[in-house]
Amino acid sequence: MMNIVEIDAQQTELSEQIRQLKQHQKACQPILFRQLNHHWPAVKRWSPRYLADMLKPYKDFLAQSRLLPKGPSIVYRDIEVYPPRGIHEIIEDCIDADADKPGLHIAGYDMKGFRRLADTPQPEDDLPHGPLMESVAPADSYVILGRNTQCVGHYHAFRQAMLCQVQGQKHVRLYPPSQFSKLSPFKVYTAYYNRSKINFYHHNRDTFPNITGIDEASFPESSKAEYIDLVLNPGDAVFIPLHWAHITQGKDWNASVAFFWNSRINEWKLNKPAVLSLMHYLISFKKTRHMLYKLKKRLLVVNNHPGQ
Repeated sequence: MMNIVEIDAQQTELSEQIRQLKQHQKACQPILFRQLNHHWPAVKRWSPRYLADMLKPYKDFLAQSRLLPKGPSIVYRDIEVYPPRGIHEIIEDCIDADADKPGLHIAGYDMKGFRRLADTPQPEDDLPHGPLMESVAPADSYVILGRNTQCVGHYHAFRQAMLCQVQGQKHVRLYPPSQFSKLSPFKVYTAYYNRSKINFYHHNRDTFPNITGIDEASFPESSKAEYIDLVLNPGDAVFIPLHWAHITQGKDWNASVAFFWNSRINEWKLNKPAVLSLMHYLISFKKTRHMLYKLKKRLLVVNNHPGQ
């Protein structure tokens, strides 16, 4: 198992935090900031009851909850997705969460959606950007909520990320880009090109942290992969670099926020995820051009035969 640089944000000068983040971002290496966001009101407030009551008047705020399929060692179609429901209803189901209840996972709700709340209190008000996050100017943020949450292994193709824990504990496993080929990735021409086929919770599904969930008989190469294991507590944050595969598992009621910002060309390294990302982009671009060409031809036919 690999180690990660860990910084106590309460004992480290801001200038040093910013320097360390920039250095690790350029080197494509993760870094863990303990208690970076201990000042967030959300760390104390964001119980499922608090969020459900805040969002209850807005019944048109819909979200899909997800669950990793039980049983198979291979995740072919990502996850099981339930029909959209009011986000407050899903959160209400998480009240009094415990280990005996099945997982329920809102994998990422765009914080911009909450801005429709106008002048009323918003979840975003409880997450003030500190100076470290302001230094990277995140473009997007997504809230991740649920009960006994689990996600598939994946990497971000073009963006850097900071995963911030708000409530509950979250186990995070990080795989360097050099190890992604050992995780049985999907084909580059599929929508899941940046994901692993492995169900990381096939065994010991209800154990936290589950560090022995892979069916290694089905995926022998995975046992050779190097990785980092860590557990986030409320207020902690981990920088997840471009092209690092990661898997997260939340215990009981869980709330996190992920901030994203675009990567720079000098932060890219020559590795398989980088190559796959560029190949998929080119394939998608070619498909889009072909579709536009066919559409253009159809429009020309219609314009040349206006009577039909």
